[in-house]
Amino acid sequence: MSFVLPSKSLATNYVYISKLDPAVDTEDKDFDKKWKQYLDGAIDKPPLKPGEEPVGWEMKHLSPREKARVADVDSREGFHAALITAAAIALQEAHGLTDDQGDPVEVTKSRDGKIVHASEEFIEKLPAKLWYELGLEVNRRLQLSPLS
Repeated sequence: MSFVLPSKSLATNYVYISKLDPAVDTEDKDFDKKWKQYLDGAIDKPPLKPGEEPVGWEMKHLSPREKARVADVDSREGFHAALITAAAIALQEAHGLTDDQGDPVEVTKSRDGKIVHASEEFIEKLPAKLWYELGLEVNRRLQLSPLS
């Protein structure tokens, strides 16, 4: 049995497709198996509905300083706030994200000391469930990292 890291390097960004994305075919008969393969890096994309393109959430791996910030938020505000913080710091781009008129939406950023993260305005545009899922993915990748 081989183990495949979900990104080529811990120094490069990765693109995550959310299970909540309407383009993801959760009705696929082998969805659970394919989703696990996707998370393990064995396949590039989860099952998608024909003709649909999902949003690709480009994420970065967190630095030690950023991990410490997430841990601080976790101890002060709790797990859900820490997930949103982790996702907001890791998020670099949202490929294919559009508004109601079909215009592209850019990730806006803010700075808190030396840490750059998605702005509050951008965070509020997306559902909390998505931020939780993105934060869980950041956390999962931290667990896979031999450098954590």
